Amino acid sequence: MKKSIILTIIFILPFIILTIWIETMLRGIPNEYMIKSNFMNANASRIKVLVLGSSHGITAIDPDCFSQYTYNCAHYAQSLDRDYNILNQYQDRLDSLEYIILPVSYHSLWTKIDLHAHKWRKKYYNIYYGFRVEQNPIKELIFLDETIHEDLRIIKDYYYNHQPIHTDLTPYGLAVTPSQTNLGWINSTIDQVVAAHSTDDLTRLYDENVSYLKKIIDIAKKKNAKVIFVTIPGHEIFVERLHPDQLNLLYTTMDKLKDNKTVFYYNFLHEFTKEDQETSLKYFHDADHLSYLGARTFSVKLDSIVKALDKKEKIQSAN
Repeated sequence: MKKSIILTIIFILPFIILTIWIETMLRGIPNEYMIKSNFMNANASRIKVLVLGSSHGITAIDPDCFSQYTYNCAHYAQSLDRDYNILNQYQDRLDSLEYIILPVSYHSLWTKIDLHAHKWRKKYYNIYYGFRVEQNPIKELIFLDETIHEDLRIIKDYYYNHQPIHTDLTPYGLAVTPSQTNLGWINSTIDQVVAAHSTDDLTRLYDENVSYLKKIIDIAKKKNAKVIFVTIPGHEIFVERLHPDQLNLLYTTMDKLKDNKTVFYYNFLHEFTKEDQETSLKYFHDADHLSYLGARTFSVKLDSIVKALDKKEKIQSAN
């Protein structure tokens, strides 16, 4: 019996060592979460405008278009609980914080990363931000995302062939996306997109997500910072198919949360619907995500809002 146990250990030990080595090497390769957490660790005290949010935030708000020191800490599929976690994690280091900009979209109050198709992203918050999101240690392993053969290829390319990692991130966290050129493609996928963002139960996750918005507001107040909630533009094809009840509940909720003193809400959902559907394509990557051009155009408008709020505060302080 003892001999069989020893033989079993001898047999599986190389696989355990190989697995640990692969996982360690993969975790050392830069990715969206490593890049952003490293930036926050090094620069949190300098940030005056912090952008949070999901894919709608990471693709729509370009810090380079802001007059103040701005960083985009949004992530794909990031739900409001993760927005709160990041803000809570860094609140004591955000010494210069003046504004938090958080996109609230058609689906924001009824979604959670745990229930998202991209729930595999949960582990990256554990690994790089250091707070517990994924409770299953097996699901924390990056090497399980690909085959062992693919993992080894990635490791070889990065560490031994010195191939650079290509990310779509700018130095300040915007994910750069190209403009859409095919209106037919948007039409062909729109029903699937809207269905993925809609819910038949408007009570599902609603109270929980509203509580996270309130927690974000509470932290902002402690930091003497303002919160700007914003609904980003959608393509007309997307906007006209949204369910009125869900959209109206989003609007009424945000109207209740804002006080127009330290908490603001701006609805830009229809911002690019003034142009015809074909012409406005240049502002969009797909039906509900902005392209790089759309992001820069939209971000200039957001910066003008920040500057107007600053100016208003200075006038009030002078009186």
